[in-house]
Amino acid sequence: MDRRSFLKFGALAASSGVMGACGQATQKVIPFVIPPEDGANPVDGYHYATTCRECEAGCGVVVRTVNGRAKKIEGNSVHPISNGRACVKAQAAVQRVYHSERLTDPMVNKNGKFEKISWNDAIGMLVEKLKIANGKTFFLNNGANDALAGVVDSIFGEKGGNFIASNHDFGHESLIAGGSSLFDFPKIQLADMSNADFTILLGADMNESGVSPVYQAYTFGQSRRGRPSKRGRFVYCGSRLSPTAASADKWLPVPPGQLGLLALSIAQVVVDTVIQRELAPSVGRDTLMGWRQALNSFTPEKTYKKIEVKADYIRRMAAPFVDEAPALMVAGDGVVGFTNGTSSTEAIEFVNMLSAEIGREKTKLSQAKTLQSNPTLKAALQANFGLAPEKQSFRRLKILTDGMVGNEYKVGIISHTNPVFDTPKSLKFKEALANVPFKVSFSCFMDETTVECNLVLPDNHWLESWSAQLPNFRPGVPILNLVQPTVVPFLNTKQAGDVLLEAAAKAGIAVPAKNLESFIGTVIEKNRAYLKDVPTALDTKESWNHMLQSGGWWPNYNIGGQAETPKPASLSAVSKNLIIEDPSFDGDDSYQFYLHPYKTAHMGRGNGANQAWMHEAPDPVTTLMWQFWIEVNPVMASTIGVVEGDIVKVASPYGSITGPVFPFAGLRPDVIAVPVGYGHTKYGELANNVGSNAMNLLGITIDKTSGALAFRSQKVSITKDKGSVMMMRNAHPRGEYKGEIFQL
Repeated sequence: MDRRSFLKFGALAASSGVMGACGQATQKVIPFVIPPEDGANPVDGYHYATTCRECEAGCGVVVRTVNGRAKKIEGNSVHPISNGRACVKAQAAVQRVYHSERLTDPMVNKNGKFEKISWNDAIGMLVEKLKIANGKTFFLNNGANDALAGVVDSIFGEKGGNFIASNHDFGHESLIAGGSSLFDFPKIQLADMSNADFTILLGADMNESGVSPVYQAYTFGQSRRGRPSKRGRFVYCGSRLSPTAASADKWLPVPPGQLGLLALSIAQVVVDTVIQRELAPSVGRDTLMGWRQALNSFTPEKTYKKIEVKADYIRRMAAPFVDEAPALMVAGDGVVGFTNGTSSTEAIEFVNMLSAEIGREKTKLSQAKTLQSNPTLKAALQANFGLAPEKQSFRRLKILTDGMVGNEYKVGIISHTNPVFDTPKSLKFKEALANVPFKVSFSCFMDETTVECNLVLPDNHWLESWSAQLPNFRPGVPILNLVQPTVVPFLNTKQAGDVLLEAAAKAGIAVPAKNLESFIGTVIEKNRAYLKDVPTALDTKESWNHMLQSGGWWPNYNIGGQAETPKPASLSAVSKNLIIEDPSFDGDDSYQFYLHPYKTAHMGRGNGANQAWMHEAPDPVTTLMWQFWIEVNPVMASTIGVVEGDIVKVASPYGSITGPVFPFAGLRPDVIAVPVGYGHTKYGELANNVGSNAMNLLGITIDKTSGALAFRSQKVSITKDKGSVMMMRNAHPRGEYKGEIFQL
């Protein structure tokens, strides 16, 4: 599809009913970038459906453009993940695409100094290095299940020593491993709370750092006020009172690493009740008795000392999983951040499965709206978009790092990820990367990893790009998100996928397509038979155009459809999984506190740190802005003799950080909480030297089952340091002065 055809179609798509934030269909669209003879652009702007790429949640969005410039981003009302909503990161993407520090041209690193070169020279250099590499190339992405990762997998794969890995969100692989224990399809839990009367959030900060904060916030709201005469109840269990916990009905400060044990204690009560009342006839009695025997050591009376929740309250929390089935448990970072993350997730899924079976018996399991499952299509799309689950684990990233130390790779390709900054310092990724003779970075900005590379290739922003994505959603439910350019690239940038396909072809490597756009078209054509509602009379390009009208393709809804069912053959064997190991922690007795690193809604893992809007957005609970902070319980603050703003030092066996202390009552006394994403040194004016990097404290302890980094298994110490600062909160004059409104 050529550029003009795309823009003409975009005009038709916008005028055919894609809704903006106000719910009104847009007027006739003739985009500004079409030459003048094709028409003029009205002042009220045009709207394009696409997919947000600020994180990997896969939210459908609608972008409003005026005079060829992106002005506003809102949620796509017809998209099943965003449901017409958009988070703060999506809203700020407009600032990101026009950021003054964006990379403008290809650059080569000459003795630490970057010099601009032409695209012909840059691609020629990459071609030469790929020829020399002869199969000793690695590719590292940010965990995106997108067309670029699919293209790279098909180009390099595991051929001749090539290696592919991802630097994704921590705990991702434990959610998949634990969630797949009962079901036929690899599962990452994206909980639908819409129809649950009772939900327990186990360390699930779903509004800030969940699998899809926008979707989960939507279902949270639906449970609360989306059903006539019903109001969902929520209990949050975890070490810190997060913004999500503050929205719940009750917060239980359960000790770190013990949430899986709480789930099994609830499971023990539920199984015992099911047997006594002769419920869930779909589950054999012998199976139930096997479960009861496996859970005998997890009664509330035996576990309450470890989880610090009284036995009678555990029983009260268990009751809705029978009486109000299906009730729901949701696993989050407070579960998967420990060495027992996978087994804890398995326990949580077991309780959900059993409650669902009880609900099915009572015919209460019907959902108001559920997307139809199609595991065959989802598996086919997964084979083309993204990386296989086995290629996405922190353990694999560690293997890559060890390989770099052993000089196993001649060329390294890093796409839109910053492992030098956002992986544990003890991994020593920076030092390992120095052993690779030629490193290439695809990025929109300079950062701590990009500056270590030999060749820097500026990628298009997603508002300027073609792509496709397969987001994590419900098990077996395929959602194909399409990404289309909404503005014309205005810098000397190129899409990473197009560059890699061109370079690989010139280097004599077999490629699946000549560019990213044609690769996506090929995948669509191969799966046309499964894409219901796409008229069979349409050819490949027309089919793509048809799907672009809504921002992608997803199956129809089943009204009153049944939820997924577990594998019957596996039910009797589940008792073998009903066990939780004690979490192990890194640090001897001299380190008395548990470290609780967490992501804020606006900073993420640090990619938002170069945006003024992200710094200016106050933290919802602490209301702090424009700075870094270290949280301690007020009792402990008094014990070590510090008050708000005093500088403290937090140390682990691997390093230390300093920062102003913020006494926070919503924190267990034995926990130190630190937001991640601060402490940049090479990420632009707003990001550099703001606070400290929490990754400097972490070891590389992993969950042995899934290979996930146990990022909350670190123990630390805290001492008072020299100096103090004034903490900047919402409406503080200094913070308002630093904001963009005063910079115009």
